[in-house]
This record gives sequence, structure tokens and C-alpha cells, in this order.
Amino acid sequence: MSGLLRSPANFSPLSPITFLERSAKAYRDQTSVVFGSVKRTWFQTYQRCLRLASALTHLGISPGDVVAVLAPNVPAMHELHFAVPMAGLILCPLNTRLDTSTLSVLLQHSEAKILFVDHHLLEVAQEALDLLAKSTKTPKLVLISQSNDDEDDENRSSSFGSNYSFDYDYEALVESGDSEFGGIKPRNEWDPISINYTSGTTSRPKGVVWSHRGAYLNSLATVFLHQMSVSPVYLWTVPMFHCNGWCLVWGVAAQGEHHQISPFLSLSPYRSKSTNFKKSNKDNSDYQNDENLVIQKGIQNLDPTFSNTVVDPLLLLNLRFWRISRRSRAGIMENDVGTSPIPANFSPLSPITFLEIRQSLQRPNLCCVWFRQTHLVPNLSTLSPSRLCSYTPRNLSRRRVLAPNVPAMHELHFAVPMAGLILCPLNTRLDTSTLSVLLQHSEAKILFVDHHLLEVAQEALDLLAKSTKTPKLVLISQSNDDEDDENRSSSFGSNYSFDYDYEALVESGDSEFGGIKPRNEWDPISINYTSGTTSRPKGVVWSHRGAYLNSLATVFLHQMSVSPVYLWTVPMFHCNGWCLVWGVAAQGGTNICLRKVSPELIFKNIAHYKVTHMGGAPTVLNMIVNSACKPLPHRVEIMTGGSPPMPQVLAKMEELGFNVSHLYGLTETYGPGTHCVWKPEWDSLSLEERTKLKARQGVQHLGLEGLEVKDPVTMESVPDDGVTMGEVMFRGNTVMSGYFKDLEATRKAFEGGWFHSGDLAVKHPDGYIEVKDRLKDVIISGGENISTVEVERVLCSHQAVLEAAVVARPDNHWGQTPCGFVKLKEGFDGVEPEEIIKFCRDHLPHYMAPKTIVFGNLPKTSTGKVQKYLLRKKADEMGSL
Repeated sequence: MSGLLRSPANFSPLSPITFLERSAKAYRDQTSVVFGSVKRTWFQTYQRCLRLASALTHLGISPGDVVAVLAPNVPAMHELHFAVPMAGLILCPLNTRLDTSTLSVLLQHSEAKILFVDHHLLEVAQEALDLLAKSTKTPKLVLISQSNDDEDDENRSSSFGSNYSFDYDYEALVESGDSEFGGIKPRNEWDPISINYTSGTTSRPKGVVWSHRGAYLNSLATVFLHQMSVSPVYLWTVPMFHCNGWCLVWGVAAQGEHHQISPFLSLSPYRSKSTNFKKSNKDNSDYQNDENLVIQKGIQNLDPTFSNTVVDPLLLLNLRFWRISRRSRAGIMENDVGTSPIPANFSPLSPITFLEIRQSLQRPNLCCVWFRQTHLVPNLSTLSPSRLCSYTPRNLSRRRVLAPNVPAMHELHFAVPMAGLILCPLNTRLDTSTLSVLLQHSEAKILFVDHHLLEVAQEALDLLAKSTKTPKLVLISQSNDDEDDENRSSSFGSNYSFDYDYEALVESGDSEFGGIKPRNEWDPISINYTSGTTSRPKGVVWSHRGAYLNSLATVFLHQMSVSPVYLWTVPMFHCNGWCLVWGVAAQGGTNICLRKVSPELIFKNIAHYKVTHMGGAPTVLNMIVNSACKPLPHRVEIMTGGSPPMPQVLAKMEELGFNVSHLYGLTETYGPGTHCVWKPEWDSLSLEERTKLKARQGVQHLGLEGLEVKDPVTMESVPDDGVTMGEVMFRGNTVMSGYFKDLEATRKAFEGGWFHSGDLAVKHPDGYIEVKDRLKDVIISGGENISTVEVERVLCSHQAVLEAAVVARPDNHWGQTPCGFVKLKEGFDGVEPEEIIKFCRDHLPHYMAPKTIVFGNLPKTSTGKVQKYLLRKKADEMGSL
């Protein structure tokens, strides 16, 4: 995809320090740390870390320098895991059980410029520094004097009173910093974030270097392994100095969890200063046989690409295990790592690896269920991509799919990218003309079509054949128990031809095929069209990297634990099912496929398969609450987005046993980009107040670096007053690569280093955003975006129409429907609204056609512009159809 380059709008280096900033917004007033009588919120913790990071930058040290910490599980140890990298420095947590000699060696080897030390360890630290002073300059000493309820402050003070000196007091250093400090982001996600020593040997210490990227990914993976839901309580019994607390110092922040640092468990047994750390002969021989390491420069600018790697990015987590071999004045960031990224510590992020992980478990977990037909995980590998690759060069290969939520649609989300190809799911509601335009624009080489859609597909191909070569056609003829196979077959029997049968193609493939990994995680995985416009289609290009990260972020939002059961009521063609086609695989879940959505089928499948999660536009929620179905036998989590759900709908959904979460995003943000994170204090509010709060769009998820409401002209953020409106803007790794074959639209969308959504919103004092209007008057009907400009263009093409304007009319079922205000030409007074509506349905996808036509003059300004706000007011007064 030429021209679709990285920019500040769609790329930010992965780093776990971003978790803290998000938690300060999403969980602002929730508890983050408890240590005896000390209790702090996430916002307070974030402010303290910013202050400490700011203070560190004024201590005469440079980015890339090492900061050592010798402390047990106290709040300062937690804060330093964020503040040190936020200052552009590298953390080096030291084992509190080491003797003075070993500590001296490690401090010298790491070249630490600052040493933070707990007051209980001041004596051993000072003696280690005395040893170090004999050969080199010693680091500055910062004393951590935090205590808990079980300590005697007077005795504690006397332990370091006049006997030992220190340069700074920790709390005084925090207070001296600036809470408005913006922090120093890593220049590259491969920059080191921490050095962790594997042992205290004095012969050849091994300092394991972790990157920001590896720490980010392992933090998320450990949270997954721990099955942490939102706002859990974590008790710190694992030493934070040990593998950075198994990465949970950062991971806990990702979930807004609070750290319970117990007064009884916070102080690890300390190794006395006289204890020697011994190694066996075998260990010593290992040191002697270590191979020489080659130092390579230029780590900051590496853009590694590997065509085939064996490291799984979710399980081995891209940790960068590098030994420090030597140091230069430039610091660890350039010269101290032994190798550049290699297959052993790097693999491109891609959601197709989720399937490989689950398949490696070698047990027949259910993957797809379609009534009584089941598909097991191993069966997916038999869809060999080799046949699909044979028609065109890899960099030109695109495969389009026109199908509802059937197992084949699920399989193609993995099989197509596993063949090194690009998926392009098509909206099943589009008409033949629109389909023809999109097929031509995407340059598709193969079209997979469900048998119910074969007729419309064939007609679209007939139109396409007039101007270009048509793609090969693969027929998906999967049926379920509610279909009559004989009648189904007759629908495409002798009338239409196709090149391949889907199941026959699967059987012809090689189950031993290893798949083609992306050469680079920025390679495109999917093209998703934002609308069915025939004038200028926008093909949104998604990368493997973005799809991987948004899949994990959406799983977090949905609070999916291991082996969920997901009911497919969200169309898989819509933003790749909000990335959950891939996300459910990450958790080893079961996909319950539905060709058509109805309340009866929803409740039937929930009860039979014990569904845990589902999603749907407000239209689906309306369908459910207006049905005669009884309350569920168990609780089901449901995500909704597209437009805010109505209060009465939310109340009824709760009565039926659903817990509704509200998301917001666009095709350009890989679907969900924000989440209205629920706050415990809202539980006590009235139903009206709760539903009003739940209708907000909330805060960004883990995959985004930034979400702001800005003035699109000045690019200044609006005040957090809940009144001032601005444009919603996104920035981060889950923003599209760009628009396919439209570099000018891409440039405009990314102006100022942010993605411009076109939505108008306010920002509340708690940091939550709330969308108020659309810059382009987009109508959201049943979760589908409708361009009013396109509808107006069709209206004005009718011979009787002089002028037309389209706005949204409220609809209890669809949320909104198009309402056309039309001024007729003279001599056409006899035209009826039904004729205009039929004309639009003949020239547009049916969901885009107006449901209401109102004849009359259009209100205008003195300059001739239509005053749409007056028309919106009229439409609102009309109420629902």
C-alpha cells in the first residue's frame, strides 16, 4: 500500500507507562495503592509519578542513564516503575537479599547514576557504596523512608539518623517536581525500560535488558493469564524487584486494579551483609563458555522485518533478552545490547497468531458452533491458503468476502492473512451498483460469496465485466438446521456459475501448510469500506499490528476471561466484527454463528450454549427488549455502539439479565476506540442518571495513546467543562494506516498529527467525552453510517426535485432514520412521498433510503446555506415513525 506511512496519528511506541496515564483518566478516583494507612487514587499516583519524573530530569543525569532501586514492596517501588521510564531513564531493581560485595559489583556494572534505597537497607547500601568508591564514582543516594502502621517511627529514624548520609529524601524529591511535566516518551519501543540481574555473581553478572515493547506485551499477557477483570485487588507477595513483579507492577495499572501492599508482607527477608553468594562449578563454566557478543549500533532506527519467525508474540511476548557486554558514553540505548532484533526476540504482531496459539494446546476446543454443526480448532488449519495465493503476486493480492455470520466468514479472517493476502469484507446490505464499484476500487482477485447472496454478487460482476476483469468466484454453501437444503440448492443451481466451491477448496488444501507470516507488522491485513457511496469510496486500511492490539484491547473492554462463549449478532463484515473475530481466538473462546438475527434465536442460543458475551448496535437491543422473551438464566455481557442506547432500553436490558457496556469508535479506529468505564460510585444513582452517564463515549482503551476533543482549527484541546464543543481526535496504534488509493484524504484525516473523526463532542470534568453532533451530519441507523450528502445527491437526481436536505429522524427501532426535506419543481405538485422514497430505494442501499419525505421550502441563511439545525428540530418534533 504505497504512501501509507507511519505518522504520529497512527503510531506510538508501545510502552507500559501508558497504562498509568489511562488509569488516571478511566479510574481517576479509584484506589491504586494501599500500604498500611497510606491510600492513594490512580490520579494521585499519576501526579506523584509525574512530579518524580520531573525531579529526576533536574538531577544532572541524561536520557538513557540507569537508576537503581534497592527497596522491598513499598509504594515508592511501585511509583519508580513508572517515574523512571517517564523521565527517559532505565530502571534497575536490585535484589534486597544481596550482600554488600555483590551490590557493589552490580552498581559498578550497571553504571547507575542514582540509587534509591529503602531506610531498612541503608546500612548495606552505604557499605556497598564505600566499596564502590575505591574504584569509581558512586551514584547519588535517595532515601526512601516510607513506613507502615507496624513500624515505630522513632526507632526507624534512629536506624539511619547520624550514622549515614544521603543526597535526597524521596518525599522531598517528589514534592520538588512539576505535576504538569509531560513525561519523556521512548523514542523507539525497542528502547530499554529495565535491567534485571539474573544473579549476584561477582565474576560476570548478567543484566537482562527489557524493552518498552516487551514489557508492554508481557504486562498484557500476564493480566490475561491471571484472568484479571476490571478493578481487581492485587496483594503484593511477589517481590517487585523480581522480573518487575512478573510485569504486574505495570499490568495492574492496565486494569485499574489496586495494589494491596501488606504491612506484614512488604519487607522481604534481607540477606545480611556477611552472607556470600556462591556459584557452583557448573555455573562458573557456563560463564567461561559464553560466546562473544557483537555490538551493533543504530538500535533507535531499526525497522526489523522477518518473513518467517517462530516466536509467538502472545506467549513468548517479544521480551528482548540482551546481555550487557560493554558500555559507552552514549549510554545503554545504542551500544550495550549484544544483538539487533532477531527471530529469537522479535516477531511481527499479528492476530493470526492467536489461532496458532490455541491450536498448539492440542485439545479439541470448540471454535465455531452453528446450531448442531460444530467446527473444532484444528479444522481451521485445513483451509490451506496456498490455493488462494496462486493467482497474483503477494503484494497485490486482495480477497473480498460477501457473507453473513457463517463459519466460513470466521475462517477467512484467519486463512486469508495466513496466505499473505489482504481481506476485504463487504457489507451484505449493499446493492449491485455499489458492490461493483467497491470490487473495482479494491482490485479484488477472488470473491467469496454466500449462496444467499449469489444473485446480487453475479449482477455486480456483470456490471464490473463491462470495464475490467472480474475476480474468480468461490461459493460458500454452508447451511444450518433452519434451511431446506433442496430449496437452498435451487437458488443458485443452473442460473449462476462459480469457479470453486468453498468446502472443496478447503479439502484440496494442505493441513501441513505453515502459513505465511507478515513480513512486517505494518503490512495490511484488511480493507474495510466506510460506506457504500458510489462517488468516492473510502477503503480503510488496517495493519497486522493495529488489528493485534485492538483485538486485545476489545477483549479487555469486554472483560473476557478464558474460554468465553460469544454469540455473533455483530456482523463480521462490520469492522471485522469489532476485531472480536480475532479477539475471541486469543482467549480460546467459542463462536456461536447466526446467519440472521432475531430475539428468538438470540435467547435460544444463549440458553443452549451458555453464552457469556455478545455485541450489537442499539437496533439489536431494541429488538430484544420489544420481544416476548423471558429473563435470561444467567448474566450476559453485551457491548453496544453506533449511537447511545435509549434509557428505557438499558433499563429493560438489565431486567432481562444483560449488562450493557457502551463503546465508541469508527472504521478508522479499528472499531471500538473508547469505552464508558463504569465507576462504582455510579451504582447508587437513579436509573435515569445511570443511563445518562452510560451514554457517554468515555475514555480511550489500552491500544490508543491519545483521545482528545480539540478545536480543529487551532488544534487546542477544549476545556473539561462538559459544555465547550470540539472535534473528537484519536492518536495511537489502533488508528488506520490510511485510505486505500486516496493519499490526499489520508493526509487531511491526519492533519496536525491526530486523526480527525468528524464528530463533535464535549469533555467532562472527569475526563469522559460525550459526542453531541456530527460535523458531516452523518446519520447512524442500525449501527450503519449514512452520508446525508449521498442521499441528497440521489434525491436531487429525481426529475421532480429542485432542492433537498437530509437529517436524522428519531426511530425507536433503528435509532435514527433519514428524513428528507424536499422542495419540488414547479409543475410537479402531484408527486407523492412514496414515489420519492421508491426512487431512492432503487438507487441506494435500502438502509440509506429516506423513510420520511417532507415537502416544502428549505430554511436558509442570508448567504443561501440551508439551516439544518431547524430541520433537525422539526424532525425531532415529529418523533419516531
